[in-house]
Amino acid sequence: MRYKFNKIKNKKDGRLKPDEKQIYLDGNHEDFETVKNKYVWLADNTRYPNTKKNYDGGRVDGHWSGLIGGITSFLKEEKITSALDIGCGRGAFCNILTDYCSTVHGLDFAIKPDEEYCKKGIDFIKSDAHTIPLSDKSVELVTSFDFLEHIHPDYLEKTIKEMFRVGSKYMIHKIASGPSKGFHEQVGQLHLIQEHRQQFWVNEVFKPHAKKVKNLCRVPGFEQNYSTILIEI
Repeated sequence: MRYKFNKIKNKKDGRLKPDEKQIYLDGNHEDFETVKNKYVWLADNTRYPNTKKNYDGGRVDGHWSGLIGGITSFLKEEKITSALDIGCGRGAFCNILTDYCSTVHGLDFAIKPDEEYCKKGIDFIKSDAHTIPLSDKSVELVTSFDFLEHIHPDYLEKTIKEMFRVGSKYMIHKIASGPSKGFHEQVGQLHLIQEHRQQFWVNEVFKPHAKKVKNLCRVPGFEQNYSTILIEI
């Protein structure tokens, strides 16, 4: 494995009980198939991830509406015509992409897209991100939102190589660096990679492969846990 990973927190510190001690895990403490089956269970039994409200400005703090506004401005400025959203979930961001791109792909290995988005001409692909069934340099933009931290550490290198293989111009990735909190009682910790934005994701993961890497936007209050990174391929 190319990358070295720190241990991950089993819970967010703020969710520990008064007498509970933090448990630190190796991100690969479970094998890939076990992790994958957790997402299959979530897809079949919950509305995970319930992201539709994020993409229509549903959060009161405006975090998502500001983020999406910046990205859509970028799409217009760069005249992006084709895109792949990895870990697309039910397809909410793919739906936004259809307003700017003539070709839109959405990839997810567990969650089925909503029927309303299937009518929009989006190519929804059921596949792992480390084996993307698209040809080399076939999309101008590759995106992911709160996806990369979920990757099984054993497959991160393959996943990154696949993103650079299919993308031709840019990538945009929003990445969380802390523990997950949703559905912890049912499936445990879902953020298998909890690494620093600049030191790990920018310097170690993306810069060795990219022409340029920079922060697309910073939102007050989210700097420590979230980042949105723009990569020029």
